[in-house]
Amino acid sequence: MHYDVIIVGAGAAGLTAALRLPSFLKVLILERNTTVGRKLLATGNGRCNFSNVDLSQTHFHGENGWFSELILHRFGSKEVRKLFFDWGLMSEVEEGRLYPYSRQAKSVRQMFINQLALRPQIEIKTGHRVIDIQPLAGLKIGNTHIASAKGFEVRSLIDEVGKQSASLAKQKKRSSSRVVHYTATCLLFCAGGKAAPGLGTDGSAYKFLESFKHPIVPPRPALVQLICKEPPRRLAGIRLRCRVSADIGQSNYTTPVSSAGEVLLTDYGLSGIPILDISGDVVRQLERGSAYVHLDLLPDMSKSDLINLLLKRRQEFTDLPAREWGTGFLPAAVSSYLLFEIVGKRGERMTLGKLNVKKIEALADGTKKWTRQVVNSKGFDHAQVTAGGFDTGAFDPESLESLICPGLFCAGEILDVHGDCGGYNLHWAWASGLAAADGIGAKFIK
Repeated sequence: MHYDVIIVGAGAAGLTAALRLPSFLKVLILERNTTVGRKLLATGNGRCNFSNVDLSQTHFHGENGWFSELILHRFGSKEVRKLFFDWGLMSEVEEGRLYPYSRQAKSVRQMFINQLALRPQIEIKTGHRVIDIQPLAGLKIGNTHIASAKGFEVRSLIDEVGKQSASLAKQKKRSSSRVVHYTATCLLFCAGGKAAPGLGTDGSAYKFLESFKHPIVPPRPALVQLICKEPPRRLAGIRLRCRVSADIGQSNYTTPVSSAGEVLLTDYGLSGIPILDISGDVVRQLERGSAYVHLDLLPDMSKSDLINLLLKRRQEFTDLPAREWGTGFLPAAVSSYLLFEIVGKRGERMTLGKLNVKKIEALADGTKKWTRQVVNSKGFDHAQVTAGGFDTGAFDPESLESLICPGLFCAGEILDVHGDCGGYNLHWAWASGLAAADGIGAKFIK
């Protein structure tokens, strides 16, 4: 069967694009999961932080930063919020983050389901796993020539589940499959990246665009926890408000990346929003060599002021146990651990009066720059998003149409754009889906 547009992937970008497309177009959505918007239900711990009032470019990452900036300038948080309201979703802002008024991700998914039901021109086929895409010079069904323009043939595998006869043991389900063919004038790829493969995004979609000679920035996990060398397991579970940073780049040229917020110390290493925010860069650094994360445990005080505070404390509380040096600004366990790193076990028997200036300075250094060596990440299974993806330099930033294969469009996580925590990745999905839909619509309106 022939369609004007086939959308591969019924996630955030694909659903947004489908609703945005002109109503006169015949649209097919192919989704490998058994339901649409499955990944949406897992966003924001089920609350679905779907955008942010601050969409400055510092929150978005990729090889070509200008690319996402052009699209986000057209489709900001106000535009998306109004569009969602028109589609039936009320929302509100909490500390700069946009949430559905219900604070339930299923409200966002239901918005899409309700709107799709109003659009008979959109056909949805779930349980369809795309296995092959071929460009066509002209479109035919049987001997009937239906289009002279270039298009695409999409082959998908359908899993059909039936039941064995009652005489078979426990009536176990059996699976059979069949391959179906569809053609389309335009193809929109919104199949996601490699993050959270349990939700259907395992990276298998990359091979299709690679076959069209599209360059790809190697995918890597982002917004992911970091595994450290010799993590202090006795500190696991402690949360620290701090600024984290890492030096990214080659040995002769490094670029610092940083983020601030609450860090969670774990038995494997580091977690928390600021860790997730810099994780994509740290994972990339690991591919080059060694990677280190620095924690400023007291970001609101300079090192010199901290040294003066500790010297004053030593003078006033000479007989106080040395492990109390950080009382009032550090958790006791962290204070003791940093002391142990500097003076060893004898620190347990020392008093503040026994800490000389050199050790005081070392404690201040450790507080302002506690360095942990990163050896790995928790990988795509635990990542919230994929960094890397198809090189945006091969796409028109106005329409998101391929510059290599006309009629092919991409949106969402499959492109080399990812954002920080805080609704940025979902906003990119909405914005890129809208841009791609407008680009596709323009081809048919000409």
